[in-house]
Amino acid sequence: MILQILSLFVGYRLSESSLPVQSGTLRFVTLGDAGAAGEPQLMTSAALSRIVSTNAISFVAMVGDNFYPSGIQSINDPAVHTGFVGAFGAIPVPFHPVLGDNDYGDDGIIGNISAQIALSSHLPNWEMPQFFYSKIERTDQVRICTVYIDTQSLISIPDIDMRTPEELGILETQMD
Repeated sequence: MILQILSLFVGYRLSESSLPVQSGTLRFVTLGDAGAAGEPQLMTSAALSRIVSTNAISFVAMVGDNFYPSGIQSINDPAVHTGFVGAFGAIPVPFHPVLGDNDYGDDGIIGNISAQIALSSHLPNWEMPQFFYSKIERTDQVRICTVYIDTQSLISIPDIDMRTPEELGILETQMD
């Protein structure tokens, strides 16, 4: 089992072959810094698609920096379509994202972090119910709890003057 987990982390060489499917196996992929739309992202998407289709992957954990360079402004932001839907929208597994520092904003642009939660109601494979959350994943023989935290808010609450009371309350709750 450990060998299989390590094999998935090694890279997309695995995408050219598949691991033997064992009853009860729970497989997932961790993907970070996925938000730079363009050719490298499309290459990542193609490799991820092959891994998902040949290895019975249950979900993708997105560990932040979902949209470069400065997050998104709304659910209709063009970056949603170029940076997620166009690259990963057709991959038939749930994506469980959390925020990274670029999702909060960069280069003087403030990202709308609440919009990333709102995407859960608009994109069928985007599942981000809160800024931090947990999910129970299971098969007939395995049950794990995956915990998704917003580490950026644990460092500080970025751009505190630009945050809504709801965002501040949720982020402060996580810090507590």
